[in-house]
Amino acid sequence: MLEWRALSALAEMATVVVTGPDRGFLGTGFYVAPRTVLTAAHVVRGQVGGLTVHSATRGETEPCKARVRSVLHTEEQPGGMIPVEQDLALLELVDDPGDHECVWLTDLAAWHGGRLTAYAHMHEPGTRQPVMWSAALDVNARTGPYGLHLAPAVEIPQGSSGGPLVDSRGDVVGMLKARRQGGGGLGVLLSALRGFGPEYQRMITEHDRWHGTRPLEVRTTTWTREQQLMFPDSDGRFRADGWTPQDRRTAFHLLASFPHPDTPATVVELVRKAMDGQPVFPGPIGIYPELQAWRDGHGLLGERTVPRPAALHLRYLWLVAQHLRTLGGAEALLDWVDQRAQSLDDLGLLRRLQGRTARPRPARPAGGAPAPQPCWTSGAALLVGVSSYTHLPDVPSIRNNLDDLSALLTAPEFGIPEERVKVIADPVNDKDIHDVIDDLVEQADPSHGAFLLYYAGHGRSHPEHGRLLLSLAGSRQHRAHSYWAFDKIRDHISECGLPVRLVLLDSCYSGSALDMLSGLTDSSVAIGGTYVMTSSGPTEPSAVTAGRNTAFTAGLLAALRDGVPAAGPVLDTETVYEAIRTYCESRNLPHPSRQIRHDGARIPLMPNRAHHPQESR
Repeated sequence: MLEWRALSALAEMATVVVTGPDRGFLGTGFYVAPRTVLTAAHVVRGQVGGLTVHSATRGETEPCKARVRSVLHTEEQPGGMIPVEQDLALLELVDDPGDHECVWLTDLAAWHGGRLTAYAHMHEPGTRQPVMWSAALDVNARTGPYGLHLAPAVEIPQGSSGGPLVDSRGDVVGMLKARRQGGGGLGVLLSALRGFGPEYQRMITEHDRWHGTRPLEVRTTTWTREQQLMFPDSDGRFRADGWTPQDRRTAFHLLASFPHPDTPATVVELVRKAMDGQPVFPGPIGIYPELQAWRDGHGLLGERTVPRPAALHLRYLWLVAQHLRTLGGAEALLDWVDQRAQSLDDLGLLRRLQGRTARPRPARPAGGAPAPQPCWTSGAALLVGVSSYTHLPDVPSIRNNLDDLSALLTAPEFGIPEERVKVIADPVNDKDIHDVIDDLVEQADPSHGAFLLYYAGHGRSHPEHGRLLLSLAGSRQHRAHSYWAFDKIRDHISECGLPVRLVLLDSCYSGSALDMLSGLTDSSVAIGGTYVMTSSGPTEPSAVTAGRNTAFTAGLLAALRDGVPAAGPVLDTETVYEAIRTYCESRNLPHPSRQIRHDGARIPLMPNRAHHPQESR
């Protein structure tokens, strides 16, 4: 791959130096998503703080502060060695690095051989400053499903641990793990990243969204464009029935808008259907690799050396969209699949694919489906969630809550413009949250726009006056000052000036927020058109299920996605509340609570997918 200079330059720009508290050189890492760096777990082992990263090729004058977001390392082998599949760590940048490059992560679980190109840093002799190096490496052995033995023909310098390994297609398939005396070293296949579970899902969503928004103009150098230039036919073009890097990039960007699969078995089943009963390559150890994302199922289709035709990938994408047809946003994926199918050269494949891609549209009223509500198409929403804590127990499913709600609110049926739906994950202070609220309110229509505020995280009541406190990433159990006081939300919502407000709180003791927005007797501070819905009462904890979402948010999503039978063509806040209460009662979960001010019960939300016109006749 070294002869592809533009792609090589992108790999160098994505590769960074990892340093410790004293700015000492610890090793190498590389960007896998915005503000997210992957490195080896042993590079940051024992580092409790003070980590920084910087690029040796971007001319950065100051390193960016970073923290360890997640580590796979849970055990050690004899001699203190970390097992291959656990030697991975994700770093999150605390400082804003500005625009930076990200590598393209493969969707394959196996690796089919050939040379790999390594990019990493080493101490420059004499100055001891980290400098970039790269080399083509041969793999002469495999160890288990994830281990790579790199041939001793190349001396891998100290400091290289954590560097990316790029295959001949331009995909990053592995990471340098260690050097060996006498030359060569060890690597780890990045399919091991799936061991992170929800953290992997979050990272891969951010990765695919980032690449999906990069321009593809001829004059712009991007990872996808350079891969596209690497494998054209002799006439400089791809065959229409071939699956291209640009196809893959577009498909993954569309898939990133959906919630992730509930179980790997779901993905395997859709892959089997796409294959029409043909055997599916099981992966590197004879079993289906852990399939955490829809893109992993796409990779399972490619787990062989002969490329699959485009039609096969399109069948799989259509099946995913059909599986998720109750969610908004599937139309965009289906439209693209239809458009791409029209360009297939093979008429037989085209006919079979068109037979499969008869659009799975629900029955619609004669006058057409209800349009999105004007209050939301001219409104805004802020989703705040804390899934990762410094001093309190983590709640990984809250990150899924944010992803799933964001996808639903920006879907055509709900209709909030994407630029007016903001997500704040793991906030460390409430000032930043209030600044975003101000920005969103200014963008909404002051005459009839609506504002939705959603929060998920640990909550507690103030020990003296009992008012609700919402946790931040650094909150401590018995330190009220380290929390976000709901009083501040009340004041801010009261002053925002928008006519419609909806507040959704998914936290323990969230019912103690009730009466805070309209409990004062002075009518001059009452807020019309306000609806507050909480996951529990003022003295109750909330439930965290073992599924994808927390219990309250799972009920909320179910009501909005599936609709409510016999509830009319448009769902409103009170109808959705009753549906959530029924959902929780049937599962012996804490009951939600709510408070309505003026016309809050009649706040319209979105078309009711369970409504059938004949029911109202």
